[in-house]
Amino acid sequence: MSTTSSQLVTLKEVAEYLNVSENHVRNMMKKKEIPYVTLGGIYRFDIQEIRESLTEKLARKTRPSKTKISKPNED
Repeated sequence: MSTTSSQLVTLKEVAEYLNVSENHVRNMMKKKEIPYVTLGGIYRFDIQEIRESLTEKLARKTRPSKTKISKPNED
């Protein structure tokens, strides 16, 4: 699959790119985990937008927690 940042691809191509099933891509769409557009009732995806979206999501998950860890009292 050859893509550029402005090329729209099919659901099947996105599934192949992400190495998941087409059904999984549909579930990601329902959960609004990946961006897509509808053209004439057909779903299309921009691989660059998907890459950016998933990278941002991963960055949010890997940020350190703001919760402070308290040290035990030393008497």
